Amino acid sequence: MRKRAGQAAGPGAARLFGLAALAVLGFALPVFPGEIAAGDAKRTEGPKVFVMSREFDAGALLKPIPFVTPVATRDEAQVEVLIDPRGPVPGTEFVLTFTGLREFAGKGQTLTYAPGPAETKAQVEAGLSRTLQMGLMKFVAGTPAARRVRISLRDRVKPTDVVDRWDSWVFSSSANGMFQGEKTYASRMFFGSFSANRVTPALKIRMSLSVSTQRDRFDYAGEEIRSRSESRGFEGLFGKSLGEHWSAGVYVTGASSTFDNIRSKVAVATAVEYNVFPYSESTRRQLRVLYWVGTNLVRYREETIYEKLRENLPQQGLEAAFEVKRGWGTISASLKSQNYLHDFAKYRLDLNSEISIRVFKGLSFNIHGGGARIRDQLSLPRRGASLDEIILQRKQLATSYNYYVMAGFSYSFGSIFSNIVNPRFGSGGSSVSIRIHQ
Repeated sequence: MRKRAGQAAGPGAARLFGLAALAVLGFALPVFPGEIAAGDAKRTEGPKVFVMSREFDAGALLKPIPFVTPVATRDEAQVEVLIDPRGPVPGTEFVLTFTGLREFAGKGQTLTYAPGPAETKAQVEAGLSRTLQMGLMKFVAGTPAARRVRISLRDRVKPTDVVDRWDSWVFSSSANGMFQGEKTYASRMFFGSFSANRVTPALKIRMSLSVSTQRDRFDYAGEEIRSRSESRGFEGLFGKSLGEHWSAGVYVTGASSTFDNIRSKVAVATAVEYNVFPYSESTRRQLRVLYWVGTNLVRYREETIYEKLRENLPQQGLEAAFEVKRGWGTISASLKSQNYLHDFAKYRLDLNSEISIRVFKGLSFNIHGGGARIRDQLSLPRRGASLDEIILQRKQLATSYNYYVMAGFSYSFGSIFSNIVNPRFGSGGSSVSIRIHQ
C-alpha cells in the first residue's frame, strides 16, 4: 500500500488511519490493495449475502469471508452479488455487481477482477473472493461486524480448499408400503422411487425411477370384486449451457401404466431453450421459451379406439415460462403446447400459474392453479371402461379438459452454501420442463 503524504508511521497514527478508512468505506470503494481480515468476527453480525455465479461455487467464495452471513436465497439477503464473466475470451475478466436490498436498498457498486493468463481456477477463485471482500465492506460498515474488522497488509493465508466428495451429485430414494382393510375390504399398496441429480452452472443432469402398485378387494352382496393398478417410469434429462441465453438438451423417458393402457413406452426428445433475460438474473426474473421434438415408441395393453396395439408417434412441443421474484415472494406462469406430427389435430394445451407469498424466513404461502385442453388421448382402450374401473379410477377416460386449484404452506431449510441456480429445462411445477404426454 502506498503511504499518503504526511502520514505518520507510529502505532497511534496507524490506528487512527484504520478507523478513518473504515468510516470512508461506508460511502466509497476501498482503495487499499492489501487484505481485509475479520479477526474474531461473528458471521451473524455481518450483512446477509447471496452470491450468484455460473462458474464458481458461492460457498467456496464466501467461506474465507467470516464477517458476512451467507444465505441460500435472494429473499433472505441484504446484499446480492452477481458474478458475470466478460472479456473477448470468456474468463479473462469478471464483473461483480453488488446490489443492496432491504435496509441497504439504493446502495450498490460494480467491481472488476481480471485474472492473469496463467492463473489456475483455484487462483481465480481466490482472486474473486478477495474482490468480494473489498466490495462487501461498503455494506459491512453499516453492521455490528464493522467493530471487529481491521485493514491489514499482512500476507493472506490461503483457505482450505472446499472438497465435494459427491462432485455435486444428490441422490434420493424412498420406499413406502401400506396395508389396510376391514371385513368387506382389503387393500395393499407399494410405492418406491430413486433419483440422481447433478446441477452445476454448465450442466443439469436429472434421472429418476419410480414404481407403484396397488391391489384392492371388495366383498359386496356375496360377490368379490378385485382391482389392481400398476405403473413404472423412468425420466432422464441432460441439459447443457450454451451461454447466457441459450441451452440445449436431450430428454429420455420410459413408462408402463395400467391406467393409461401403456404396456411399454420409450420416448426420446431433443430440445433447445432461449432465456430472454440472462441466466445470471434467474434469481430475480426469467422468461424462457423451449422447443422440443422427439418420438414415442408405444406398445398398448389393449387395442385402442384407433385399432392400434403399437405405433411410433413423432411429437413436438413449444413451451414458455415467466417468473418474477421479489422480496415478498414469487409469481410464475407457464404455457405449454404439444402435438403429434402425423396429425396436428391431436394436441394438448396446458396453462399453470403459481403465487408464493413469503411469510417469514423459510415459510411461504402458496397458491397453484391450472388447466388443460386435451385432444391427444390416443391410448384410450377400444372396449372402454367397466363400472368398477370408472368408480375406482383404474382406467383413463375420454375428456376434453382438466383443471386444478390448490393452496398450502411450504417450509424450506438446508445448506447456506448451496447457491447454484440453474433453471434450464425447469424442475417440474409450473416452470418449463419437457413432459411428453401419451
